[in-house]
Amino acid sequence: MINNLIDESIFVNINEKKVAYITINHPYSSLGEKRVNYFFSALMAFKRDGYLKHFPYGTLPFDVSDFISTHHIFIEKRHNDFKIIMSYKTISNKVCDIHRVLLPITEIFLKNDLAEHRLALDNFTKKDEISYGFGWTISPEISCINTRKLLKELFLSTLFNYYRYKGIQKSTCLGVLTSRTDQFFLNFGYQPLFNETTKEYLKSFSVKEFNDIEAKLLVCDNFSLQARQLGKKYYDLFKKGYDFLEHDVSRKKVA
Repeated sequence: MINNLIDESIFVNINEKKVAYITINHPYSSLGEKRVNYFFSALMAFKRDGYLKHFPYGTLPFDVSDFISTHHIFIEKRHNDFKIIMSYKTISNKVCDIHRVLLPITEIFLKNDLAEHRLALDNFTKKDEISYGFGWTISPEISCINTRKLLKELFLSTLFNYYRYKGIQKSTCLGVLTSRTDQFFLNFGYQPLFNETTKEYLKSFSVKEFNDIEAKLLVCDNFSLQARQLGKKYYDLFKKGYDFLEHDVSRKKVA
């Protein structure tokens, strides 16, 4: 055990680095547990520092959704310690219904007057379960192009394996134009959302709460072959760490 917090057996050797993938699922159910308290607090600090690299002071990279999301955390072993190097989070409309909150992407639609986008996403979802992936953060300390490329592969591989494991068929995310994450997601099966009424793809929009970044809404119901190959390539990383701090709330009923 490292610092009595994490078992060394979940680390995987990847490109001469010892990397582990862990999840904190639904912190609302587990706050107070030693490991949850440590990693949740460390994660909030990591996200704050990561966002301050790109956004002005005052931009909040966390909100109420952090207490009910699944947090996907990548850590690197360094001597007898470890450090968070990347994270993202996912949340489904099913979990949001349990807590009577809106799916975060729906909140963005409301705050930015995007009624057309909300209707189009509702039409795509068709009352099925859908998961929203967001808050993707890479440590600002990592500048090596090859290391960042590797982290992007690890991100996509665990996203694919997580959705497959949970049986989630539909997912959505925002692709940011300035950082070209929209192009990144397009390579793995995501597509711009189509408006069935106008017969046109929805245009990008500015997100006010994140310094007016230009983003495009993307959806996926069938990952590409490349995504599946990455999922297989790094499956051992996912398998060793997925249930690190798992709490299943899928069977909870809405009060």
